[in-house]
Amino acid sequence: MATRLLLSLLRGGNKGARIAQACRRETALFEILVQEKGWADFKTLADVFIQQVVKHELECQFPGIGSRVYGEENNEFTNKLGETITVEVKQNEEETRKLLSHVLDGNQNAARLLAECAHTSIDEASLDEASLKKLQDCELNVDELGIWIDPIDATSQYVKGIDNAIPNKHGIYTRGLECVTVLIGAYDILTGIPVMGVVFQPFYRKISNSVWEPRHLWGVVYNDFSLNNFESTFKMNQAKRHGDETFLVVGSGNDSSTRHLLADKSSLKLVLAAGAGYKCLCVVEGLADAFLYHDDSCYKWDTCATHALLRCVDGGMACLRDALQDKSIDLTKHEVKYNKASNSSWCNAGGILAYTSSEHSLACVDSLSKVLRC
Repeated sequence: MATRLLLSLLRGGNKGARIAQACRRETALFEILVQEKGWADFKTLADVFIQQVVKHELECQFPGIGSRVYGEENNEFTNKLGETITVEVKQNEEETRKLLSHVLDGNQNAARLLAECAHTSIDEASLDEASLKKLQDCELNVDELGIWIDPIDATSQYVKGIDNAIPNKHGIYTRGLECVTVLIGAYDILTGIPVMGVVFQPFYRKISNSVWEPRHLWGVVYNDFSLNNFESTFKMNQAKRHGDETFLVVGSGNDSSTRHLLADKSSLKLVLAAGAGYKCLCVVEGLADAFLYHDDSCYKWDTCATHALLRCVDGGMACLRDALQDKSIDLTKHEVKYNKASNSSWCNAGGILAYTSSEHSLACVDSLSKVLRC
């Protein structure tokens, strides 16, 4: 079942990435897909539709799993006539096109494009033969799993559409479409521990004015089984850091507590970046040593997928507040869980600290703990 589930997540994520690209390709089209839902926050039809596409993909393979699929967005969207419409993937492309046409005020071209993305079959050759063979040894029971989806993380960067950003000297983007991710994570509903993650970057590398090359990272970690497609990149980037006495902590520009605490700390360099998913990827790939976030405004859908990837390299994601209160600094005792809400909210209450098992990352966490306890 692990193989079928991973392939389903990859198909859903791939379709999601294609929808995100398609919606951004035409400026005139994109403008009718976006509605503001709060201060500097937007809800796009791409958000809503991608979540429904992933849910539909999973439900087709595992009937009944849809009731355990959760995400950032509800599936309602208001068109320009003020009509609130339930967005979903229908049984065939024509029915989906008709529904989307109603949402998009009769824009047939946009509706057709999105419906095609949702119903076009995706090549399953994204897993090599060696991985397929190894996955047979993973005894995941899909009936015991829940799914968290963030259809478009770093939505503000997606809306702004900055396509000429340049990474800093550490290879980290502080802004731009490169920070946008599609996040899908599976967790054990009994323990709350993430066991599988798929992360797509729809705008990984720009090829031409309107064409982007996407990429994806995936990982499976359950009991003693662990398999992923990024560990070689992680080890390569860590090797480049050998002997470097500066610890890179990636954070958010709106996290004033972290900025204040790490100011002028010679061994701890704060690098700002957009999107919780992208910042976690920087740690997953060894570009940064830790991701630190103080506030409660990071949610389960923001972290489930990348948390699974971190576990694949013997790292994890801890509740920052609880970890700092524990003098032993045993982060494994304070891992973020995904099966219970915090005070009726699905936020990661107490903040988060993402890390890996690399020597540099653990030394960074040790330095952070000393600074944060002061």
